[in-house]
Amino acid sequence: MDAFYLKYRPRAIRELDNRRVRRELEQILQQAELPHAFLFVGPKGIGKTSTARILAKVLACPHRRGLEPCNKCSVCRASDQGTNLDIIEIDAASNRGIDDIRRLREQVGLAPLQSANKIYIIDEVHMLTNEAFNAILKTLEEPPEHVYFIFCTTNPEKIPETVLSRLTTIRFQRASEEEIERALGRAIKGEHLKIGQKARHLLATAADGSFRDAHKLLYQLYLSEGKRITFAAAKKHLGRWLTILPREFLRLILTGEIEKALAVTRELEEKQVDFEDYLRRCLQAGQQLLFWRLGVEKPPLEAEINWLAEQTPERLAHLLADLTQALRQEKEVNIPALPLQLLVSGWATGPAENGGVAKEAAAPSVSTVPEAPKSETKVREAVRESEIKGSDAAKLAAVQEKWPAVMAAVKPMNHSVVALLKACRPIKVEGHKITLGVFYPFHRDRLAEERNRRIVETGLAKALGGRWQIACILTPKEDNKKEPPGGGGDDLYAAAKEIFG
Repeated sequence: MDAFYLKYRPRAIRELDNRRVRRELEQILQQAELPHAFLFVGPKGIGKTSTARILAKVLACPHRRGLEPCNKCSVCRASDQGTNLDIIEIDAASNRGIDDIRRLREQVGLAPLQSANKIYIIDEVHMLTNEAFNAILKTLEEPPEHVYFIFCTTNPEKIPETVLSRLTTIRFQRASEEEIERALGRAIKGEHLKIGQKARHLLATAADGSFRDAHKLLYQLYLSEGKRITFAAAKKHLGRWLTILPREFLRLILTGEIEKALAVTRELEEKQVDFEDYLRRCLQAGQQLLFWRLGVEKPPLEAEINWLAEQTPERLAHLLADLTQALRQEKEVNIPALPLQLLVSGWATGPAENGGVAKEAAAPSVSTVPEAPKSETKVREAVRESEIKGSDAAKLAAVQEKWPAVMAAVKPMNHSVVALLKACRPIKVEGHKITLGVFYPFHRDRLAEERNRRIVETGLAKALGGRWQIACILTPKEDNKKEPPGGGGDDLYAAAKEIFG
């Protein structure tokens, strides 16, 4: 499926479709002294390795003038064919050992065989062991004049700071639809395909910023439709790809199609998608939606204008805040899909004007249940108040005893919050402030969010009477004397089971 991608990928700096990267490399190559170590950072499928090979070819050519190799000598031909012995590619994902780096250090001092320089491309460099990084550090500190390194990674945060400080970093962002259409243009022209502008735009949208995916999708359409590809055929074949786009995923949440949104998260799990990367893409998509809604930019499709008109900027901003929180939580869990699934479930009760909680949850009120006569209500309030009067220790005992009733009161408002409450217990009462000991940072952070906190406080008011405030602190489970009242799930698996069944 990489047939078109490999055949029509850029072969020179001037052909790079990513304009920002192209400009940065042009500026660097115009300098009198070049950096000896580069780091290409960005998600998969956007041209890091292809660009590394182009840069390596430039550095290897003995007849280079300016920004480009001569493209005529035997060195350039060998570079194009992948047979240049002075360009060494190492896949760190499969060659992580210290021995591989030791061999590199032993060979790095040797003069190039026929090229102007020797170039090492190390893909997925973040996969190297600490010992391997330490071994290569000496070479990075004092690189031989004829040696250059090009590191590629999707996770720069995993590279030691001592190594990062010696690298010239170029960041690759997901391609714009315009850049993808330009890249596809070479394949369409080279294969003599007949494809209209609307179908091209649909392809660029479905690729979601990935040059590789764009070419894969075009190749699939070519195999099924031949050289003439209509908009109807493109729409039919790209339907599934379009539904898992971050932009479409956010539309499902904002328009209340929660079951479909959850189905997308399951499909992403089956496809083994990197959820941290997907959340980052959702944030970018959400930012774009906000700009469109505010009129800063115009949506490319009329359909997007229609549904966006029904969304307030406040709702879009709240969703962006939720996505940011989910991205932070992604690093704390063992179930990669769970933070995103909890986010979706939090909007299940019908997002209010100020965010993804039902109006009764966002603005707590006991009026969501049939009202009893006022005199009867006052008696009930007095009974419940009397049960939790006395010393703070007595109040705590009463709150712990009634904790199952609190969770029962919360469940109709938002059942995902109930799942979070099962991983905590009341540990302290001061007046009308209840401190919850929470077993995991993930649960603590979610319960501390304003909308979830208000839901819990409303449940407390319904179960105990009066007004209550909560505070959440991290308390390791083994330090608690007993399981949380109400029993059940004390970890993320239990939370997921409670929410998704």
